[in-house]
Amino acid sequence: MQLTTARLLIREMTVDDAAFILQLMTEPGWLQFIGNCTVHTLDDAVCHIQTRLSNTLGLGFRVVMLPDGTPIGICGLIQRDYLDHVDLGYAFLEAYWHQGYAIEAAAAMRDYALHTRGFKQLCAITDLGNAASIRVLERLGFCYVRDVVTPKDGKVLKLFRLDKCGL
Repeated sequence: MQLTTARLLIREMTVDDAAFILQLMTEPGWLQFIGNCTVHTLDDAVCHIQTRLSNTLGLGFRVVMLPDGTPIGICGLIQRDYLDHVDLGYAFLEAYWHQGYAIEAAAAMRDYALHTRGFKQLCAITDLGNAASIRVLERLGFCYVRDVVTPKDGKVLKLFRLDKCGL
Protein backbone atom coordinates (compact mmCIF):
# COMPACT_ATOMS: atom_id res chain seq x y z
CA MET A 1 0.00 0.00 0.00
CA GLN A 2 1.33 3.40 -0.99
CA LEU A 3 -0.39 6.71 -0.33
CA THR A 4 0.26 10.00 -2.09
CA THR A 5 -0.61 13.49 -0.88
CA ALA A 6 0.02 16.91 -2.39
CA ARG A 7 3.60 16.93 -1.07
CA LEU A 8 4.33 13.45 0.23
CA LEU A 9 4.69 9.78 -0.62
CA ILE A 10 3.90 7.23 2.09
CA ARG A 11 5.25 3.74 1.42
CA GLU A 12 5.83 0.44 3.16
CA MET A 13 8.82 0.31 5.49
CA THR A 14 11.62 -2.20 4.87
CA VAL A 15 14.89 -3.08 6.61
CA ASP A 16 16.57 -0.84 4.01
CA ASP A 17 15.14 2.05 6.04
CA ALA A 18 17.28 1.16 9.07
CA ALA A 19 19.65 4.14 8.80
CA PHE A 20 16.71 6.53 8.62
CA ILE A 21 14.96 4.84 11.58
CA LEU A 22 18.17 5.02 13.61
CA GLN A 23 18.41 8.75 12.86
CA LEU A 24 14.74 9.38 13.72
CA MET A 25 14.71 7.37 16.93
CA THR A 26 17.84 9.00 18.34
CA GLU A 27 16.75 12.61 17.81
CA PRO A 28 16.01 14.65 20.96
CA GLY A 29 12.35 15.11 19.99
CA TRP A 30 11.80 11.35 19.70
CA LEU A 31 13.51 10.73 23.01
CA GLN A 32 11.50 13.49 24.72
CA PHE A 33 8.04 12.67 23.41
CA ILE A 34 8.19 8.96 22.56
CA GLY A 35 11.05 7.64 24.63
CA ASN A 36 14.17 5.57 24.34
CA CYS A 37 13.39 2.43 22.35
CA THR A 38 16.89 0.97 22.77
CA VAL A 39 17.74 1.67 19.13
CA HIS A 40 21.40 2.65 19.11
CA THR A 41 22.86 0.85 16.10
CA LEU A 42 21.85 -0.13 12.57
CA ASP A 43 21.31 -3.69 13.77
CA ASP A 44 19.00 -2.40 16.52
CA ALA A 45 17.07 -0.42 13.89
CA VAL A 46 16.70 -3.48 11.64
CA CYS A 47 15.41 -5.52 14.56
CA HIS A 48 13.00 -2.74 15.57
CA ILE A 49 11.64 -2.52 12.03
CA GLN A 50 11.12 -6.27 11.90
CA THR A 51 9.53 -6.63 15.33
CA ARG A 52 7.80 -3.33 16.17
CA LEU A 53 7.29 -1.14 13.11
CA SER A 54 6.67 -3.48 10.20
CA ASN A 55 3.42 -4.38 8.53
CA THR A 56 1.36 -6.95 10.42
CA LEU A 57 -2.18 -7.78 9.31
CA GLY A 58 -2.21 -4.66 7.14
CA LEU A 59 -1.10 -2.48 10.02
CA GLY A 60 2.30 -0.98 10.74
CA PHE A 61 4.27 2.18 10.19
CA ARG A 62 5.12 3.51 6.76
CA VAL A 63 7.92 5.83 5.69
CA VAL A 64 6.85 9.36 4.80
CA MET A 65 8.98 10.81 2.00
CA LEU A 66 9.30 13.96 -0.03
CA PRO A 67 8.76 13.49 -3.79
CA ASP A 68 12.54 13.30 -4.30
CA GLY A 69 12.66 10.21 -2.06
CA THR A 70 14.02 11.89 1.08
CA PRO A 71 12.56 10.14 4.15
CA ILE A 72 11.26 12.67 6.68
CA GLY A 73 9.08 10.67 9.05
CA ILE A 74 6.88 7.69 9.77
CA CYS A 75 3.12 7.37 9.97
CA GLY A 76 0.95 4.35 10.44
CA LEU A 77 -1.67 2.28 12.16
CA ILE A 78 -0.96 -0.15 14.98
CA GLN A 79 -2.97 -2.14 17.48
CA ARG A 80 -1.66 -1.57 20.97
CA ASP A 81 -2.57 -4.14 23.63
CA TYR A 82 -3.84 -1.48 26.01
CA LEU A 83 -6.08 0.40 23.54
CA ASP A 84 -9.54 -0.66 22.37
CA HIS A 85 -9.10 0.59 18.80
CA VAL A 86 -6.36 0.86 16.19
CA ASP A 87 -3.94 3.68 16.95
CA LEU A 88 -2.82 6.31 14.44
CA GLY A 89 0.80 7.25 15.10
CA TYR A 90 3.41 9.47 13.49
CA ALA A 91 6.85 10.95 14.08
CA PHE A 92 9.03 13.22 11.97
CA LEU A 93 12.63 14.33 11.86
CA GLU A 94 12.89 17.63 13.72
CA ALA A 95 14.10 19.43 10.58
CA TYR A 96 10.60 18.84 9.15
CA TRP A 97 8.51 19.91 12.16
CA HIS A 98 6.08 22.85 11.87
CA GLN A 99 5.73 22.57 8.08
CA GLY A 100 2.38 20.78 7.92
CA TYR A 101 3.85 17.38 7.02
CA ALA A 102 2.49 15.59 10.11
CA ILE A 103 -1.08 16.69 9.49
CA GLU A 104 -0.82 15.92 5.78
CA ALA A 105 0.51 12.40 6.33
CA ALA A 106 -1.75 11.65 9.29
CA ALA A 107 -4.84 12.87 7.38
CA ALA A 108 -3.98 10.51 4.52
CA MET A 109 -3.52 7.62 6.97
CA ARG A 110 -6.75 8.53 8.80
CA ASP A 111 -8.69 8.53 5.53
CA TYR A 112 -7.12 5.22 4.48
CA ALA A 113 -8.08 3.68 7.84
CA LEU A 114 -11.66 4.92 7.80
CA HIS A 115 -12.56 4.74 4.13
CA THR A 116 -10.39 1.96 2.69
CA ARG A 117 -9.91 -0.29 5.71
CA GLY A 118 -13.38 0.41 7.11
CA PHE A 119 -12.42 1.12 10.71
CA LYS A 120 -15.26 2.83 12.61
CA GLN A 121 -13.00 4.39 15.25
CA LEU A 122 -9.36 5.30 15.63
CA CYS A 123 -7.33 6.13 18.70
CA ALA A 124 -4.22 8.24 19.03
CA ILE A 125 -1.95 8.79 21.99
CA THR A 126 0.52 11.53 22.71
CA ASP A 127 2.82 12.71 25.44
CA LEU A 128 1.14 15.09 27.91
CA GLY A 129 3.53 17.88 26.94
CA ASN A 130 3.48 17.45 23.17
CA ALA A 131 1.34 20.48 22.30
CA ALA A 132 2.15 20.29 18.57
CA SER A 133 0.97 16.68 18.31
CA ILE A 134 -2.18 17.50 20.28
CA ARG A 135 -2.96 20.30 17.78
CA VAL A 136 -2.44 17.90 14.86
CA LEU A 137 -4.84 15.37 16.36
CA GLU A 138 -7.47 18.02 17.06
CA ARG A 139 -7.21 19.36 13.48
CA LEU A 140 -7.72 15.79 12.24
CA GLY A 141 -10.99 15.56 14.20
CA PHE A 142 -9.76 13.55 17.18
CA CYS A 143 -11.21 14.40 20.60
CA TYR A 144 -9.48 14.00 23.94
CA VAL A 145 -10.96 11.08 25.91
CA ARG A 146 -8.80 10.61 29.01
CA ASP A 147 -5.27 10.01 30.20
CA VAL A 148 -3.97 6.44 29.96
CA VAL A 149 -1.05 4.73 31.63
CA THR A 150 1.13 2.50 29.47
CA PRO A 151 1.52 -0.96 30.99
CA LYS A 152 5.15 -1.31 29.90
CA ASP A 153 6.67 1.72 31.62
CA GLY A 154 3.84 3.45 33.46
CA LYS A 155 4.06 6.57 31.32
CA VAL A 156 0.94 8.76 31.34
CA LEU A 157 -0.30 9.72 27.87
CA LYS A 158 -3.27 11.60 26.48
CA LEU A 159 -5.73 9.35 24.64
CA PHE A 160 -7.71 10.76 21.72
CA ARG A 161 -10.46 9.09 19.70
CA LEU A 162 -12.04 9.69 16.32
CA ASP A 163 -15.40 8.22 15.32
CA LYS A 164 -16.08 7.77 11.62
CA CYS A 165 -19.59 9.14 12.08
CA GLY A 166 -18.05 12.35 13.45
CA LEU A 167 -16.47 13.24 10.11
